[in-house]
Amino acid sequence: MTSTSAPPVLDPPVLLGDAYADPTPSGWDLAALPVLTGSDIGSTVSFADLSRRFVLDLVAARASTRLGLDPVEASLPVLRDSTRAACALLSPYALDGTAVVTDAEHAGVRLGADGSPDAAWFASIALTDAEPEAVGAHLAGLLTPVAERVAEATGRAPAETVGEVAEVLAAEIARLARECALLDQPRPDVEVTLGAVLRGALEALGEEPREVRRAARAS
Repeated sequence: MTSTSAPPVLDPPVLLGDAYADPTPSGWDLAALPVLTGSDIGSTVSFADLSRRFVLDLVAARASTRLGLDPVEASLPVLRDSTRAACALLSPYALDGTAVVTDAEHAGVRLGADGSPDAAWFASIALTDAEPEAVGAHLAGLLTPVAERVAEATGRAPAETVGEVAEVLAAEIARLARECALLDQPRPDVEVTLGAVLRGALEALGEEPREVRRAARAS
């Protein structure tokens, strides 16, 4: 598995909700999950927390009742939901090219009453310019440690859980491209741009683009 790193952040992360913060980027409404911003949101778990085994086990155990799964196996749906949450970062980029970056300690999911992730959460972000491949690599970097911990919890090969992330990423990017096509004035290059984002993410994850696209189409 290839290690990942975030693209350079030109400015310090902006604490959302601060009176002096930059405006919230446009496009959150294109995300698959609701997007919550700010450091005072309750019931949140960061991606960094989910990469810690004891936190992952607790979250999976809470989600297992609703899912009707063994708590260990419930960590896989938690991983998939976390990937959908992270994909919310792509919505502003797809809309107008604004790259939104964050770090794993200040981004993650909000847990609903049943213990399952029901919203994306970002306590701090930075807006910057970045090439599509770097945006994809940044997204992969947030999720790879979580996928590694899920592999440890379930006894699966790390490549298998990373593959779960790659499949959800491919499906979400395809969905986002379709959503953008329905806008009144979509970016003319949005499909090409999102394709490059996916390539960057898959390269960082060590995945084969052709296989992941086939899996995403079948989902």
